[in-house]
Amino acid sequence: MSTTPKQYKLALIAWNAVCVLWGTTYLGIRVSLETMPPMLMGGLRWTLAGGLLALIAGVRILSSRGRLQGLWMAFTGGVVSVAWPAAMVWYAISCMPNC
Repeated sequence: MSTTPKQYKLALIAWNAVCVLWGTTYLGIRVSLETMPPMLMGGLRWTLAGGLLALIAGVRILSSRGRLQGLWMAFTGGVVSVAWPAAMVWYAISCMPNC
């Protein structure tokens, strides 16, 4: 299977985009750790990333499926990705002996 020059160019652009985005992520972490506490920085990163992904997923789900099915998928996704891990952390902390 041979690649066309257009496919090769697109693959090269995608590779460069990954390298630049991945590299700037570590630069951003380094700069932000110098200006704010690590837990605040981590929380902001996860909140911004989660909000952006939720927005993208919500737009895609509601545009491709019915409203009720989209809301059900958002609810179950929220339970699986937020409530379940939080419940497991709470359970683990409650089972730990006091130090």
